[in-house]
Amino acid sequence: MFNVYRPWELAAIKKFPVFVRAARIHTGPLTELLNTRWAVILALLRPRVIRRSEGNMLIAEYVDVSDEDGLFHKYAAYRIADRMVAAHVERNHNWSVKLQDSHDGIDVDRLVSDNLDYIKHNPHARQLMAIFELAGIEYGRIDYAVDSRGLIIFEINTNPHIILDKEEGGPRWREQVDSVCQSLNDAFYKLNRSDE
Repeated sequence: MFNVYRPWELAAIKKFPVFVRAARIHTGPLTELLNTRWAVILALLRPRVIRRSEGNMLIAEYVDVSDEDGLFHKYAAYRIADRMVAAHVERNHNWSVKLQDSHDGIDVDRLVSDNLDYIKHNPHARQLMAIFELAGIEYGRIDYAVDSRGLIIFEINTNPHIILDKEEGGPRWREQVDSVCQSLNDAFYKLNRSDE
């Protein structure tokens, strides 16, 4: 569990570090980790942060989801009506895990195996569906992590890009992308058929 604050709630922050992100744009953090209120104030005044957040900023508490190897992870899954599609699990050295990050020093074979296992078993589908229901959202992508505390939800993007790169890895990577694409296509097809 972590707290999120608006800039005018700066005095209420109880736990550092924090980072600044846009409230309505799903581009991840706009700052590095900030360890003091003064650092947050200076970050909020940066022209780049104001411009990229469109002036609508959030201050989020950092949650450490690194494993014993020092790698951070992030899962992503899509809800399409009554279907939950496991998309990927990404691991990286950077605390703000993004798919486009470098995989230098990471066992890519293990990462691909973890992804195929996640996609096949979709182990958190029931819990994720309950979270979407609670939020009243029938379509979107949820980004989250898992550790001893359970699921840690970072965000639900209600207008997600669905971009899957088949050319990035080898045959096993393409197997993963094909599997996700097929599941997404099936879910959209079922939704389309139910509207007829």
